[in-house]
Amino acid sequence: MPAKATRWNSTNFGECPYCTAQMTPKPKRSRTCLYCGGVFYLRNRVIVTKEDARRYDVEHDLDPKKWMTDDERKAAIEEDHVRQRAAVAKQLEILNHPLVSDEFPYFWISATHDGRCCDICESQDEKLILRSECTVADLPPFEGCENDVDGCRCLAIPFSPEDAEECIKSGQAWVGRSGEKRREQP
Repeated sequence: MPAKATRWNSTNFGECPYCTAQMTPKPKRSRTCLYCGGVFYLRNRVIVTKEDARRYDVEHDLDPKKWMTDDERKAAIEEDHVRQRAAVAKQLEILNHPLVSDEFPYFWISATHDGRCCDICESQDEKLILRSECTVADLPPFEGCENDVDGCRCLAIPFSPEDAEECIKSGQAWVGRSGEKRREQP
């Protein structure tokens, strides 16, 4: 079904771009045309086709991830993980420098607390790891993180002995060996 050409400054914002049927009431969000079944999108109060919406989003630098295929999204997440692992390796290298190594002997793992936090990240949350015994693999991004939207969003925060002691006393942190997962509290 050929789509009707639509201009962004067009005044036909109540008309389907496929079958030109009038939309009453005028839609407030993207949906399917009741007459022809074509999926349309709203951009700047104008009903447009998927291709026009994608072109508009690219021209205006709007969320390019939503137009990615599943394979492109997985590749982008893996690319982000590689970048994150390189940053963690650099952070370890800096923290192992003799002038800094005594000041921050711990890493505190902090998961992002929202509905997209996976079980793997949740099991590592609020964990203190002695920096001398951890490797890049023990720090975020965690292998097997199931957040397929943004990838692993956990943080490894360098902690001083005073900060670590305060967190343990207040019950906000637990001390674990590298690779160990959180045990359930009785």
